[in-house]
Parts: sequence; structure tokens; C-alpha cells
Amino acid sequence: MRSKQVRKTLWMWLTLTLVVGMSILSEPISAAATVLSAPVLRDTTKTPGQSFSIDIKVASVEKMWGYDFFVYYNTTVLTATGAASYSPFTEKPMDPVINDTAGYVYVVFHMPMGERVGFSTVQPQSIVKMDFTVDAVGVSPLDISKPSLANVEGAAITHRTVDGLFANVEIDVHDVAVTGVTVSETTVPVGGSVTITVTIENTGDFDESFSVSVYYDSVLIGTPASVTLSAGATATKIFTWSTVGVAEKAYTITAEASAVSEEIDTANNVYAYGKVTVGGAGTDLTLYYIIAGVAVIAIALILLYRLRIRKPRTK
Repeated sequence: MRSKQVRKTLWMWLTLTLVVGMSILSEPISAAATVLSAPVLRDTTKTPGQSFSIDIKVASVEKMWGYDFFVYYNTTVLTATGAASYSPFTEKPMDPVINDTAGYVYVVFHMPMGERVGFSTVQPQSIVKMDFTVDAVGVSPLDISKPSLANVEGAAITHRTVDGLFANVEIDVHDVAVTGVTVSETTVPVGGSVTITVTIENTGDFDESFSVSVYYDSVLIGTPASVTLSAGATATKIFTWSTVGVAEKAYTITAEASAVSEEIDTANNVYAYGKVTVGGAGTDLTLYYIIAGVAVIAIALILLYRLRIRKPRTK
């Protein structure tokens, strides 16, 4: 009777341990906001009759499986001639649509059916190439419209879009950018500190005043730093991240410069460094949980086996 009760207790303990462990492992990992962006291209050498290509890029995305969107342009200045995806988005439900009357290119691509890994990146990566021919001297928007990004489960990925621009005439622009992020540690114990160095640049044609903020995932680190830069100048700002009270896992470190007045290209305002792990090695302590789970199962099986072999035989 006692052995039966002990076995029942062990199985209840083992089941509870596995349920708790699986709930920890299935905790979603947050990420910086996904960005879908078109480029800003200022090039006076692109005269009528010449051809060029642009890349549409995505950044700070996890497990993306497919996408579709329009890119609108000025048909007086440009003519679209083609579009193609980059790997791993090799499948297309339909060919890209080019409508030079309305002035748009529509693309829809996805990964092969059955692919469950998805596409993940921190830094901007190209997903679509679009080809154009120059018709005239002037300025054309490269505006992303009605975008949809889906993950491997078929759910929509929340994101923001950054429109682009083509100009083959001299224009002055407002533009600031975060050009680099470095960290003193990529693994830090809970309660430790990480020094984050952010490099910023005024890539526009006017003097600018703006602020720079640093985040772990979507949580602000410290206080935004005020920056004033003349055209073409660079600077660095140092932030200290105290991990007191921060949960153990890996976090994406992101620096962001606030947009200045009349700024067109805001894609380069955000720079995602990558992961910094709080509380030990590994991305989210998954290895430790797996080892602990295996140990619990092994101990439970050994105890159950010992109880069975000790049970007295009935005559």
C-alpha cells in the first residue's frame, strides 16, 4: 500500500515538473520592432535611359515565412522593369505585378511549403530587388503600401514601414543615423552592468539637434541622450545598463536616434546590435532546463524501478 502511494506521488511530482518546465520553454522571446524599408537614393549620375536596382529590406524580425506589399513610384521619372526575391523566399503564388500606369510594383513571396524554421535577422537584410529605368530628371517616392508579413505559424508580424526616395537632382536633406553599437559584455550575471557605446552621425545637409535612446528589447535603458551635430559630423554616446531585477534570458540591444524635422530616411535611425544574455551562457537558458528535465525523469525512473524490484512476491 505504501509503495503504491509513493509511486503515485512520484508520478504527480514528475508530471508537474514537466508541465512547469514546458511552460518556461514555451515563453515567447520578445524582439525589437520589425522594420520594412525602402532606400533613399540620391544620384545625379542616373540620367534618362539608365537602369538601376533597389533592395527592399527587413530588420529585427524572427521566424518570418512570407510577405506581400506594393511599392509606388513616380511614372514621370521612373519606369519599373522587374522584381525578384532573395533566398530563402523562393516561392511565389503569382508573378510580380508591374503597373506603370498607376505606378506600382506588387510582390508576394514565401518560403517553401513545410518550412518551419522561418527567416530571422537583426540587421537589415534584403528580401526583394526591384529594377527601374530612368525616364527623366526629378524626384520619385519609393513608398511601401499595404504590407503584410507572416510568421511560420501564419500569424501577422507587427512592423513599421520606412518609405524611400529616388532623386537624380541636387536636393538638400535632413538625415541623422545610428551607425554602430558596441557592448562591453555579451553575457552578464543578474545585477551586473553592461556598457553600451553608440555611434551617431549627421548624414544630412543641415545642423541637427536630436536625442538617442537605447533599449533592451522594448525597455528603455537610462535616459535618452541629447545630441547636436553639424552636417557630416559624428559622435559617440555611452550608456550603462544595470541588470538588477532583469529576468534571465537574452535581450536584443537597440539604439535609436529620434527623427529630425523633414527627415526622409528614418530606416538608418535604428541600429539593432544583437543579443546580450543576462544570467549565464545560452540564448534563454534552454539548455539548463533540458538538463534539469532529463535529470528529473532519470531519478523518477530509478526510484520507480527500485520500488518494483523490492515489492514482495505473493505465494
